[in-house]
Amino acid sequence: KLRNGLSKLMEARTQVEEMSVEVVSRKQNECRELMVVIVEKRANAAEQEKVVRADEVRIQAETKETEVLAADAQADLDKAMPALQASEEALSKLDKKAIAEVKVYAKPPELVMKTMCAVMSVMEQPPTWAQAKLELNDVNFLHRIKTFDKDNISNTTVKKIEKFTKDPTFTPTAVGKVSVAAGALCQWVHAMKVYAEVFREVEPKRLKLRRAAETLHAKQKQLAEAMEKLQSVQETLAGLKSQFDESNEEKETLTKQAEDLKTKLDRAEKLVSGLAGEKDRWEFSLEDYDEQIGHLVGDCLVAAAFQSYAGPFGSAMRDGLVQDKWMPMVQDLEIPFSDGFDFQDFMADPAEVRIWNLQGLPTDRFSTENGVLVTKSRRWPLMVDPQNQANRWIRDMESKNDLRIFDPNTANFMRTIERAIEYGKPCLMENVGEELDPSLEPVLAKNIINTGGSLSIQIGESTLFYNPDFKFYLTTKLGNPHYTPEVSTKTTIVNFVVVEEGLSSQLLGVVVKKEEPQLEQQKSDLVVQVSKGKNRLAELENEILRLL
Repeated sequence: KLRNGLSKLMEARTQVEEMSVEVVSRKQNECRELMVVIVEKRANAAEQEKVVRADEVRIQAETKETEVLAADAQADLDKAMPALQASEEALSKLDKKAIAEVKVYAKPPELVMKTMCAVMSVMEQPPTWAQAKLELNDVNFLHRIKTFDKDNISNTTVKKIEKFTKDPTFTPTAVGKVSVAAGALCQWVHAMKVYAEVFREVEPKRLKLRRAAETLHAKQKQLAEAMEKLQSVQETLAGLKSQFDESNEEKETLTKQAEDLKTKLDRAEKLVSGLAGEKDRWEFSLEDYDEQIGHLVGDCLVAAAFQSYAGPFGSAMRDGLVQDKWMPMVQDLEIPFSDGFDFQDFMADPAEVRIWNLQGLPTDRFSTENGVLVTKSRRWPLMVDPQNQANRWIRDMESKNDLRIFDPNTANFMRTIERAIEYGKPCLMENVGEELDPSLEPVLAKNIINTGGSLSIQIGESTLFYNPDFKFYLTTKLGNPHYTPEVSTKTTIVNFVVVEEGLSSQLLGVVVKKEEPQLEQQKSDLVVQVSKGKNRLAELENEILRLL
């Protein structure tokens, strides 16, 4: 955690040095430049749109004029269309047989003769019966009549036709009485004459209409191109507007980020400045931890030996085992270890030790070692406690956990233990002798069965659910008990007999309490406050490291 915290502090310092608002300023300049382009493009687009709209209005007016010309010409043509359609309908009823009836005449009737001469005049052929018979013999005669180019009848031809059409006897009805085929041809001649006269009047209009249409088409094409260019400009303008909106939005976002950045910069500077002292302390602690890690194997070996074997002995004997026995052995094996190894410093959390002291554990080093042995051992602790110090400490420490207290003479104490095992409650068995009840064997041996993650323990004939929160403490008031090896191997024997150092501290407390009760109370309050303050300091340090 410390290494990570130092790394984060270095990162924060680097970020404080590198953070700036240049990106916001650059984006603001981009927005201004883009706005200049947009204004220029918008002015060009407006001017171009003005020209295009004017052309559109003018071309729409010309379109209306052209439509009027077309309507006028069509109206004139429509006058000739009924006669033309009637003649076409009459011709459609003719066939080769009808034509054959006409050409069989050696000397045709007068009206038939007039009709064929008129037809020859329309076809710009000699108006004679001989020529007529020649044309009638053509198998394509009817087709030529039906598809005749009526739009190109000359004025001379029209004048020739008029000689026949002005004759009051030359009517389709009159001729039709003589010959049906000749009557249809007579009707066709009249239709050609009417159409030619109308076409002669309409043709200038049609020519004017065609020229107007061509001009209009060219202008419409130009207008379409101009509209296309205008649309392209408008799309470009819309794209620039969208780009501007995006840039402006990004600018606003960056401005807000810049404000947040400024706030973060201030906080970061305060953080880096405020934690400058912590940084130095953490660096020193980290060096110390690195050194401790290098000695960890040897220290763990000595601590394990202390935890396993030093409990029954007094303070002097414990120091002798560590300094004169185990550490030289570790050194001979060339295993790295700390020269100033201290069991309580290595195993105990200072914050936890302060809590023990508040709960009644004496503050001397020997008692602290005992506290570690009681709370850290894998085997249940059996405390040699003639002065009742351990008993008071356990009662206070486990009071909030619904501690069950009994002695070997309590009726059905095994039932109490069984319920505590199932519900995960602590038990204190006090005043035990040199021999323990055999029924405690499964509890002391921790014969726990793990079945699919579920823990259980066999006590007598009953199989009980084993709650991992269960704890079991044993105390004896015997000053110098002698326990069998079986008991020693199944429990951790811890010697709580008061030593001189601890006794001096406790007697001093009793004297002060009698002579200066207020001072003793003040001391107790200060111990509590200091303990809470150090615990809070440790919590804050851990929280800072976690947040970093």
